Amino acid sequence: MTLLPEKRMNPTSPKFPERDAAPLKLDTFADRLRIEQEVRESRRERQRAEQCNTANTPERRIREWEELHALHLPLEPSHPLLFAVANGTRLSIAQIRVEQSARAALGPRRIDNEAVDLNVYTPKHCAP
Repeated sequence: MTLLPEKRMNPTSPKFPERDAAPLKLDTFADRLRIEQEVRESRRERQRAEQCNTANTPERRIREWEELHALHLPLEPSHPLLFAVANGTRLSIAQIRVEQSARAALGPRRIDNEAVDLNVYTPKHCAP
């Protein structure tokens, strides 16, 4: 008869033996989803901190806000979204308008070599 080595039991969970310390092993799909969610939340927290960090330039803070919300800064000086950007970045409306002016001076943004007016959305299939 062969004797098996005795397994140590976790005192907080007597049904399951302790596992050896090994690299992170994802036992289930749910574990993987949980870890991916934690990574996303960590990234969003970093972005929230960066968009308010006074050590960053207004341009950088606005770019962090844009990335966090997946939106572009509107170029219209009276757009209502400017107040949300100001609140999220802790910038004044005047500082945001300075960034708007700087971006407007660069000309229209280009996506796939096509000029894009971000104040008006027209799907490609609706364009004249």
